[in-house]
Amino acid sequence: TTLDNDLQNYAEDIALEKGNSNVERYGTNNVAILTINAKTGEILAMVGSRKYEMEDIDGNVNVVFRPRQPGSSFKPIVYAQAFINGYAPGNVVYDVPTKVGPNKPLNYDGQWQGQISVRRALAQSRNIPAIKAFFLAGGQDPIIELAEKMGITTLNKAHSYGYPLALGAGEVPLSEMVTAFGTFANNGKRPELNGILRVENSNGDVLEEWHKTEFEEVLNPEIAYLINSILSDQANSVGPRLFVSGQINAAKTGTSTKENKNDAGGASVRPSDAWTIGYTPTSVTGVWTGNTDGSGLGYNANGYDVAGPIFNAVMTKALADRAPEPFPEPEGIKHVQISSASGKLPSANTPPEYIKSEIFPSFSVPKETEKLFTEVEIDKISGLLAT
Repeated sequence: TTLDNDLQNYAEDIALEKGNSNVERYGTNNVAILTINAKTGEILAMVGSRKYEMEDIDGNVNVVFRPRQPGSSFKPIVYAQAFINGYAPGNVVYDVPTKVGPNKPLNYDGQWQGQISVRRALAQSRNIPAIKAFFLAGGQDPIIELAEKMGITTLNKAHSYGYPLALGAGEVPLSEMVTAFGTFANNGKRPELNGILRVENSNGDVLEEWHKTEFEEVLNPEIAYLINSILSDQANSVGPRLFVSGQINAAKTGTSTKENKNDAGGASVRPSDAWTIGYTPTSVTGVWTGNTDGSGLGYNANGYDVAGPIFNAVMTKALADRAPEPFPEPEGIKHVQISSASGKLPSANTPPEYIKSEIFPSFSVPKETEKLFTEVEIDKISGLLAT
């Protein structure tokens, strides 16, 4: 097989150890882990549940292949389609109370960050900007089409997900999410997962043998690099737990929620699935945690706190003794000085503290200069225009 025995054994131990503690702390009874080599598609470690023998959690079911709601871990695909449509990390979006049809969706923390860049909106996993990105991406169909190209085949265009698709409402298995993130890692080339290197009979005759093939490029490398840059940006991320010490990696969390009925006939909204998926240009590790029967988790459960530590431990092991691997910057990426006040080119009057460098794909470099700032003479005593 393709399995790395040391990593496989370690992942099984971590799934059991941290999975046991998560039962008490977060009300989540199961764990699934998948680590692959993005360049070859080889499966290096796969843990289908906390422990195979645990009948009370259906431990012999491999949740790596069971569709679950990915929550915010699906957002990078939505933003990737928006980038294809000409948007970029330096564009400005507004994280403010917004009515979408009859609904008033909220951010996970119930707070608002106001005017922010697309880079920060994705890195901080803000829901309202992601909903806006859904519409900038062209809505459901082009997002699902891109997801299919990247290896997510379980979404159905005939189903009306609407804007909740951007928040991870469509159920997909961990195996497909890891494949999609492997596409980002592999500069837009979708890896084909494989677990078997060779099949022999009892005489040692080789019946089947795997050979590495060149993967299909399904995403513009410039778009992949934009996502890689954002998800590896520690200054804008949700926290250090997503990053392996001494390494360069990208990562994204996800937390789905659902309405749970209680015995009294009422209902409450609680977390349901907690994810963390991260990668270097070579290695991808995805972690799902939740309850096998789909019941709600503890109110304090989320992808960062529940799946994040498992991801960090497994990824640290996978990258042990390996030199940091930067994400390669493809030809065509432009580094442009823009104004953070508008996302446009700065004018002669733009204050220096608003000017920053940002990356753009070759086909959507900003050309328009902002007109937000004007220099005037004032009376310094009154603060009014000078006579």
